[in-house]
Amino acid sequence: MFLKHKQLHRIKDIINDKEIGDLRLIRCSFGFPKRSSNDFRYDKKLGGGALLDCGGYPIRLMLELLGEKLKIDTSKLYYIDEFDVDLYGDVTLSNNNVTAQISFGMDNEYKCELELWGNKGYIKAPRIFTAPPEYNVTFDIIKQGKAEIIEVGSDDQFYNSINHFYNCINDDKVRNDEYLYLERQSNLVEIVNGE
Repeated sequence: MFLKHKQLHRIKDIINDKEIGDLRLIRCSFGFPKRSSNDFRYDKKLGGGALLDCGGYPIRLMLELLGEKLKIDTSKLYYIDEFDVDLYGDVTLSNNNVTAQISFGMDNEYKCELELWGNKGYIKAPRIFTAPPEYNVTFDIIKQGKAEIIEVGSDDQFYNSINHFYNCINDDKVRNDEYLYLERQSNLVEIVNGE
């Protein structure tokens, strides 16, 4: 649903307008503290694991920002004896000239951020995936050592996602485009998972 928040559209406009110059590196983290041991996230039979629960978010974001030529360079999933699912992981991805480093986990301090580093500045977005509808979203652009706060405002990514789903039902092109992205994301997740 984060894909439908106006925050991401504003960040993509900044990238495309070269406000931070040529993109060099992306870092993204998404994770949260461990829940009770009987939580479904820790049950392999129910599709548990950090990769499937929170790793898909940054992978999908990298696909959105870096496009179809995105590939997995390295990946590692981490396990502990108590659970039969991965509890955290990291992945390095790249396209032709940009590297992305992502980390995710469900045994971590809460973190939900995106950093984009260009040759003329960088962006720090501290609430990239989980901004609730009433949350006043801001992020920083730092250029030549000076920080500017970009005020995005509130937006309902859940409502926007429902509208997008409606458009997928009614528009073949929108549905087919969405399907291709979902298929590509699934392929990347399978590579990370060693499948």
